[in-house]
Order: sequence, then C-alpha cells, then structure tokens
Amino acid sequence: MDFKQIFFCSIGACLALLGPLAAIEFGGVLPWTHYVAGLGGCGLGAIAVVVAFTRHGLIGASFLRRFWPLLLWVVFTWIQVVRLEPSIVSVVSPGSYSAYTVWLEPLLPMEQLPGSFPISIAADLSRHAAAVMTLLLPLVFAVSVFCRERSQVECVLVALSVGIGLHAAFGIAMEFAPALRGYDERLTLGRSFGSFVNHNNAAFMLNLGLGCGIGIFVSRIAALTGVQYGPDGVDFGALSLVFADPLALVGLVSGSLSGAGLLMCGSRAGLVAGVVGCVLVAAWFNRGRGWGSVPAISAGAAFVLLIGFLLLAPFAKSFRSVERFDRLSVRSIDGLFNDVRFQHWPDGFRAAMEYLPAGSGIATYSYAYLPYQQSGSEAWFQHADNLWLELLVEQGLVGVAVAMSVLAMLLIALVRLSRSNEPLDFGLQAAGFYIIGATIWSQCFDFGLIVGGNLLAFTCFWAVVLSRCPVLTPRKYAVGNQRNSDSLVQFASPLRRMISGSVGGACLVAAAVCLPELYRDAVCDSLERQAEVAFRSNRNDKDVVERQAQLLNLAIAESPSYELLDLGAAINRQAGRLQSVAGMNLESREELRDAYVRTGVSARRKAWRNRPGEAIELPAQYEVAVRATEASLKRMPLGFESRGQLVALDFVHRRRESSHQALLQLYALQKRNPGQLARVAKLAVDGGDTALAARAWRDATQLKPIRSKEAVDFARSDPSISISDLISDAPECQRIAVGHALSLESESPEQVDQLDAFFTDAIGLLDCESCIKDIERTNCEQILADALLHVGRSSESIEHLREAVRFYPASVKLRVKLIRRVVQFGTTSDALELAQQAKQDFPEERSFQVLIDQMMAASDHQAEQKN
Repeated sequence: MDFKQIFFCSIGACLALLGPLAAIEFGGVLPWTHYVAGLGGCGLGAIAVVVAFTRHGLIGASFLRRFWPLLLWVVFTWIQVVRLEPSIVSVVSPGSYSAYTVWLEPLLPMEQLPGSFPISIAADLSRHAAAVMTLLLPLVFAVSVFCRERSQVECVLVALSVGIGLHAAFGIAMEFAPALRGYDERLTLGRSFGSFVNHNNAAFMLNLGLGCGIGIFVSRIAALTGVQYGPDGVDFGALSLVFADPLALVGLVSGSLSGAGLLMCGSRAGLVAGVVGCVLVAAWFNRGRGWGSVPAISAGAAFVLLIGFLLLAPFAKSFRSVERFDRLSVRSIDGLFNDVRFQHWPDGFRAAMEYLPAGSGIATYSYAYLPYQQSGSEAWFQHADNLWLELLVEQGLVGVAVAMSVLAMLLIALVRLSRSNEPLDFGLQAAGFYIIGATIWSQCFDFGLIVGGNLLAFTCFWAVVLSRCPVLTPRKYAVGNQRNSDSLVQFASPLRRMISGSVGGACLVAAAVCLPELYRDAVCDSLERQAEVAFRSNRNDKDVVERQAQLLNLAIAESPSYELLDLGAAINRQAGRLQSVAGMNLESREELRDAYVRTGVSARRKAWRNRPGEAIELPAQYEVAVRATEASLKRMPLGFESRGQLVALDFVHRRRESSHQALLQLYALQKRNPGQLARVAKLAVDGGDTALAARAWRDATQLKPIRSKEAVDFARSDPSISISDLISDAPECQRIAVGHALSLESESPEQVDQLDAFFTDAIGLLDCESCIKDIERTNCEQILADALLHVGRSSESIEHLREAVRFYPASVKLRVKLIRRVVQFGTTSDALELAQQAKQDFPEERSFQVLIDQMMAASDHQAEQKN
C-alpha cells in the first residue's frame, strides 16, 4: 500500500478503536470517559475535514445525505433542553408540563417558579447526553472520509473485532481469576463481565465484535474461494486456503473470543440475540430458496451451537449464560414471567403515554416514570431494561421514528450491497445482518446500545456500511470480475468538495462547542464523588465538613447541577448543625452528645412544630442549604432527594404547607420503594403526620415483608403508636412482625400494653393454614402459640404448639418447649405422656429423661405435702 492507503487505514483503525477504548472504563459510562473520547473524536474529525477539501475527499455532498437521521436526532435532542413557553410544553409533552407546574408549584414560593422551562424534566442529564450524541457527528464524517475503500473498511472491521476480542479475553480471564475484580467494587461477581458493570451491556459489545469477526471471515472465504451467491457457488475444496490467510485467522480468533465471552458473560438475552443474528444471516443468504428455509436454518444453527458446546466442554462450568438457562423449568416459568422488568414495563408504558409526542427528554427515564408507577417492582429503574420503551418515554414518537430510520438506513445499505460482487461487501452483509438481528432482539431486554463504548462502536460500524454503499455505483454493480474497488473511486469537483468539507467543518464545530460542557460535567462529577466520600467518612468533623461545603458552594456558583445542589444542601445542613454545637461551649462528653441530638433534624422539626412562633437563631449554612434545595427542585422537578431535604429543613424555611406537600409527593414518587417509604414515615412522624407514616409503613411492609421488623422497632420508640397500623395485613408480614415483637423486651408498662394490643390484632391475621411448606406451617404455629400465651390464652397456645410439633415432629427443641408449656399451664399427666412419647421417639436424647425425672420428683413432692 502507498502512503495514502496506510494513512487512511491508520485513521480508520483509530476511529474503530474509540469504542473499545472508551469501554475500558466501566463500559464508557463516566463523564471523564465521554470527554476524553470527545477529544479523540474531534481530533480525528479535524483531520477528516482537512482531507475532505483535497482531491482524496468525499464524492460530494451525496455521501452526507445518508446520515440525515443522525443529524435530525441530534437536533431534536438539543431542542428538548431549550427553554420554551409553558403553553408549548403543555402541547408537546403534557407530562413535562405537569412536572414543572403541578408538582413544583406547591413546593416553591410563587416568585421562584420558572416562567419558562424545557421539555426535558432533567435538563442537566439531557444536556450531557445531547453533547455525547453531538460527538457522533465528526465521528461519522471522519468514517465517511477514511473508510470507503476495501482496504480501509477491512482495517475498521479488524480493529473493531480485535478491540472487542481483547475485551472478551479480559472478561474470560476475570472469570478464571476473580482476584482481578478487586480493583473496583462495582465489578461484582455474577453481574459484571470484563470492564462492564452490567453483563447485558457487555453482551451487546461482544455481539458487535462477533458480527465483525463473522464479516471478516466470510469476506475472506468469498475472496479466496471465488464464491458466488448461493451454496452452489462455494468451492469447499478451496476452504483450506482460508486457514492460511492471516486476515481470515484474525477474524476467526477475535470472533471466537467474542463468542466465548458471550457464553461466559451470563447474559441470556445476549446469547439468544446471537442466535437470532445467526438465523437472520443464514436466512438472508438463503433468500433465493424462500423464507420457508428458516426452520431448517434454525436447526442448522442449533447443530453448530451443539458442536461448539462439545468442543468447549472442559470449560462448561464457566458458561454462566448457559447456566442461567439451566435454572429454567416448567415450575419456574411463572417466575420467569414475574421478572422485575416485565412487572415494570406497564409503568413505563403509562409514562410514555403521558409524555407523548415529544417525550420527557433524553437520559431522564429514571425520574420520568416515577409519577406513573403502579404495578412495578420495588427497584428504582434508572433504565427501562428495554431500549425501545425507554426511547418512547424519553423522546416520544419523534425519537422512535428517527431510531427506526437509523436502522432502516443500515438495512437499505445492506440490501444495496447485495448487488455488488465484491467479497468485502459479501462479508459486510453477513456482519450487518448479524448485528441488526442481535441489536433489535437484545435491546428489547437491555439498554446496552446507549452505553458509551457500545454507542461509539456501533456508530462506527453503521457509518462504515453507509459510506461503503455510495462507492458502488450502478455501473460498478455490473462489473462481475472486478475485485478491487480502489481503482473505481471517482473524485468530486472542487465545488462538491467545498460543500462536503464545509459540512464536515460544521459537524466538527458543533462537537467542539460541546467539549467545554463535557469537561465541566467531568469536573463536577469528580468533585461530587470526592466530596461525598469525604463527607460520609468525616461527617462529624467540623473542619472537613466546612471545607467540603465551601468547595461545593464555589462549584455550584460556577456550574450548578442538581447532583451538586443536592449534595451541597446535605453538607451545608450538617455544617450548620456542627456550627450550632460548636457555639454552645460544652465541657463534657455527655453535654456534647446531648447537644448533638438536640440539633438534629428530628429534634429541630419537633421543637418548631410544638413552638411555631418562637424565633430561633440558626447558622447561615442552613439558609444556604434551603437555597440549594430550591434550586435543585427547579432543575429536577421530580427529584426526590431535594424533596426530602425540603421536608427536613422546614424549621428553616418555615413553610409548613410546602413541607407537607413535599412529603406527600415524596410518598407518591417512592411508593414502590420500601427503603424510601421508611424514610417518608420517619419524616412524617417528626412532622406530626402519623396517618401518612402509618400508610407509608404499611406499603413498605407489603412490598418487602422483612421491613416489618423495622416497623415494629419504629413503633416501639413511641408507645402511643399502634403497631398494627404500621404492618400490612398480609399473613407473611404479620408473622415476621409478631415473631420479631416476641423477641423484644418491654421496658415500660406502656410498651407491654402496646405489644398486647398488637398481638390481639395479629392473632387473627397469621393464617397458618395458608402455609405451603411444613416448616413454614411449623414456624407460624409456634409464633401463634407464643402470641396467644402473651395475651393470656394459654390453653389455645398449647393446642397450636401441638400443631407445630405435628408438622415438625423431628424437632427436639420444639417438643421440649411443648412439654414445658404443658407442665406450666396444663396437667402433669399430659406433660408426662408427651415426655415419655418423645423419649421413645428419641431414645438417645437425655433431655426428655431429665424432664420425666423432674416431673416425677415434683409429683412425689406434691404427694408428700398432701400426706
């Protein structure tokens, strides 16, 4: 190759490696990764702009017409963060209008309400995502300049395949050497793979690498065997030449590494997506035989997979993706359909309908669905685990239409490539149809495409296919024996080069303008992480807290974001508390401890509620915290951290109704999250709203029965609170709560009465007959027996304890308990009978003989006293 080819191929390889390199840092999700990738993309884009003005540049502006969907997508994404009149937002996105009005107006003073606002309900997140998408423009332009000819496209495919193959090799190494995970706690065993935190995200990249490997291998087979379309054109005797071809071996090895990683990463959806991609490729190349051949093709794909499993049998225990299929059975099918993502999707669809037609703003899903959740799981879904649903919520009909057009352009380009006799285009079709099938299927259960590294890699491949298509003009389609399209390139006129170069320059400028935004986000993200770590580990160190508060206040003044504002509010609130304690001139440790409790949020709120007219002098940090909280609400109208802060600081801003409304909204936004509901309950009690606290605890225990223990402990701190009001009526919740309450010791007569009232109400709700397993029935009967004894119903207690023994007769401890209770509240003869029967059943257990001896001695003693 001459210098031009070497230069073009080198730039093409760099463009292809942007994605795999970005994925090194947790898949490419961190703001610093986005900024560094943006620098690289803009640098390569600048070179492309220079080249575009030369005679080696584009074939005019016709190249750029194929990329209009991406340009339209970027423009619409930026429109979503532009401040608009409320009347416009109410039409294009009713859900966003509701977030900025219905949800915000009860919380802020009238003068602080925004007069205009964007479509996005989280403009900070959407602006960052829009900047990342803008970086794709110079990347696509550079690919269209450097990656059109055969050698250049081959370099891109090789770079993608090898780069992703190395990721797969690293992930495989981590499976066999878990100690490699130690460099970050987020790479947890079972959920992560390689440098990806989420194995489903990793599976997307692995499928992309496998598709590129398939494309390389197929193109080399076509080149070396002189293949024509259809199986009759293949010279199988010449296939041995493939294994002597370096490029074919690179595709085979790197593709095999990606395939092995796909088997071992633990993603069922990713593995099925690979099968879907293979079937689609086989169906495409057998389209001449009709689509009726698909079942046979599927059977062939299954046979190939079976052979692969047999060859890799020594490593079978490491196939986590396959092992997760082994867990499925007829009994567990119901559990499969009860997967949390299936439970959540109806909430997502409800949210999507509210935000149509323009959506809630890109990257806002984690907050957009919260007001509309009804049936989802307790988890907080930062993504929908369905990219198409997430896109519908965030960008509405426009985003879905543009996304479909992006895939449609890829499909059209692949169909046009089928008219070419070039072996490379044969391979591109194989890679393209595999990647299309894998992408459409996998993103029904994941969001891996929008992860930074995956997005860059997929965009590069997409641009390569679309750029390759215009090289093949109708005249060239007819050239059947031509093997090298390099000699067929037609150069554009100066005017066309000027137009295309100017368009590329515009793309480069747009991306360059976004770099300062990405840099600020990266700096703020680092500052937030460092400040949070310092605050959590030194929250009672006045100097450290004040220093972190000052740093955050300066950062907020320069570049406010809702994350910095929320953290700044928390740190300033704590700084105010420590300042209050420091100003009391305390002498002893006991005084210090008492002062720290009296300046806490709970004590402050209760004191203000009891004496609302009393003026209290507070440190200035509290006012700073209130201002940060109100600013955060205006930037994130559906944020729940800021609402919690507004409630906790009501003794500062003294707007009782705003605090009450914020608490009600916090309950509504977090009504499927047990942990947050427990927080709502505690805030409600401090504010005197015991009814809301009871409702929050009942919902929390219904969602997560184990929370019933916390509810009992919470009620015990205030004997005036009824435990029964806090626990769901569900039998499982009642059993856990009663069992925990029985283990507690009462410190006052009020607590005894509180427990008696609770046990009296709970006895009729335990419903032991509904237990399925014997051990569950045994535990329930034992809990019921103890509760009955606690309220003085000893005879019923004995009967239920007998039931417990009947369902678990092998328990020595339970039999001893029954015998002792019968001795205490029944008759000695009955107890003696039970002990003798137990001794027969357990002849080696000495405890029963001890009980018999004790009862006999007690009987003799009573007889002597009578005589």
